[in-house]
Amino acid sequence: MPGAWAGPKAPGLGLSGEVTTEALEALLSGYHPTTGMSLGRELVDRVDKHGNTIRAVAGYDATLSAPKSLSVLWGLTGDDAFAQCHDAAVAATVAMIEKYASTTRIRSNGGRLHPETGGLSMAVFRQSTSRADDPQLHTHVVISAKVQTADGRWLALDARGLKKYQQAFGYLYQSTLRAEISNRFGVVFEPVVNGQAEIAGLPDGLFDKFSKRAGQIGVEMGDKLADFHHREGRYPSTFEFAAMEREAAVDTRDHKSGLGVPDLRPRWRNEALSLGVDPANVVVSAVDYASHHPSQVPPVQVADVVGSLAARQSAWNRLDVLRQLCDIVSPQPGHDANTWAAALDAAVDTVLADCVDLDPTDTGAHRRSDGRSVWIEPIAKQCSSEHVLAQEEHIVTFALDAQTSDPSPSTSVVDPRLDDGQRVSASAVAGADRLVVVVGPAGSGKTSMLEAAVRDLHRQHHVVLGLAPTARAAAVLQGEIGAECDTVAKLLYELDQHDPTRPWPIPPAGATILVDEASMLTPPISTASSYTPSNDNGGWRWSVTRSSCKRSGVVGCSTNSATPPARSNSSNSTASRTSGKPPPHSDSEPATPSPSPPTPPTGASRLAASIVTSTPSRRPGPGVATWVSRCRS
Repeated sequence: MPGAWAGPKAPGLGLSGEVTTEALEALLSGYHPTTGMSLGRELVDRVDKHGNTIRAVAGYDATLSAPKSLSVLWGLTGDDAFAQCHDAAVAATVAMIEKYASTTRIRSNGGRLHPETGGLSMAVFRQSTSRADDPQLHTHVVISAKVQTADGRWLALDARGLKKYQQAFGYLYQSTLRAEISNRFGVVFEPVVNGQAEIAGLPDGLFDKFSKRAGQIGVEMGDKLADFHHREGRYPSTFEFAAMEREAAVDTRDHKSGLGVPDLRPRWRNEALSLGVDPANVVVSAVDYASHHPSQVPPVQVADVVGSLAARQSAWNRLDVLRQLCDIVSPQPGHDANTWAAALDAAVDTVLADCVDLDPTDTGAHRRSDGRSVWIEPIAKQCSSEHVLAQEEHIVTFALDAQTSDPSPSTSVVDPRLDDGQRVSASAVAGADRLVVVVGPAGSGKTSMLEAAVRDLHRQHHVVLGLAPTARAAAVLQGEIGAECDTVAKLLYELDQHDPTRPWPIPPAGATILVDEASMLTPPISTASSYTPSNDNGGWRWSVTRSSCKRSGVVGCSTNSATPPARSNSSNSTASRTSGKPPPHSDSEPATPSPSPPTPPTGASRLAASIVTSTPSRRPGPGVATWVSRCRS
């Protein structure tokens, strides 16, 4: 189908109706499609101070692809209402992209402003087949990199929000699509997996029959995985796997046949008949399944959403919340794509209102879209939870209390390869201090330092255990420092299980624990900690710290750099596992808020209340507030 212009800035550029090659080429070249005038700076490549070529960016392609079940229903029935559901979800998603991802950057007084713009100029192309000529509804939204400010200047779109939160926008598309399809056809969906769900009740075998492209990529991936395992002796990480998938897609990318839907639909119906599936009955099958399996919409509490967010990260912004809602909240009856998108947006406000705001208080200009200061970049994290802050306060307080006025470094670290800074750090790690935190940028020699410290600890007959966030990082760490290494999660599991067959025993008192967090923090950080006997149940307590300001990177805490936050009730909460449960050897149980009925929603808040219900919760004590304030400054 021909493309169509979209976005509030398109009409001002004389762009409306069908997309023409000449107009799109002019826009993506940075020129006014009608007058030919340059829209701000020319799009030219530049060379940075290191001699690297920075390519000019003409625009961005946001691709929104329907679940295979919708494409199959549309392909076999020829009912364009299915394609219209896809178009409605695309429109709702594009509107959200415009609302929250159409800012620019302006230098001002040594800083950067991140104001909203007049909107985006977009060319929208709906396509309906895969490269293997299977039915596959998808839309390319080509977004121009040129945006206009309120004072009329044409600047570059700050597309970091598009890149960082592409998954959130993809999840929004899938959620609004489910709402539109359910509202129009009354079908139900399979469970949501990674934001996407298929229409339930379709005959077996249809998805595989019409997923030839996925099959091609799967065969290629099998070869690549086997080659990777033979070469590296391990399986790829999540990031490596994703890169291999992209490579496999390119390697199997054939030219399109050029056949149109009228030519392909007879073939699709014959393929369905070869499976014993009557194309005329596929919709009846889905609707009949829905009548016997009505959709259940379980209530979702704000605490559920916040808990899911906190299990993945310590701080978040509204698009993180939006992604989480789209993943766990089912569309409610009576909503189409537009009203469901509005309900989700309002529900995000409900969740954020129940979180702890980390943005500094100021009186400057604010963006209308997210209500944040124009001095704060839209992708910056803005909220956390009381429980997370209580954990951080507890850990920071422990770290400060663990410092002594008279450090006890090792005096036997000898390694001619170390410089003065590395030698001092290695001596501290190998010394008798209860807690040592070493912070250094990439390439500063932290690994060499740790290797020297481990050798010295072994000479002192100390047990050393290295810990890292992932199994791959643990394997690398073990090879580099010469000590037994495993994951932090494995250690926590072993401490709970008391399994005599464990590969390593619970470290004895005085054992040195080396925790490498290089893959988790920027700048990289390595932390050494010790086991010390606890007073409860004769067990062992593990303590390790890292404190990160929300906007200023890692904070090194010592008795000289900060004073301990004032203790509060919330500071008694012991740091929890990823699951959110308190560890077995905690000083006290975390406080539990008293349940009370939520306030009935009124007006516009009903949309949000229809999705999530807020419950009163405990506010952070003065210690938490003091520490957050110190981080901001």
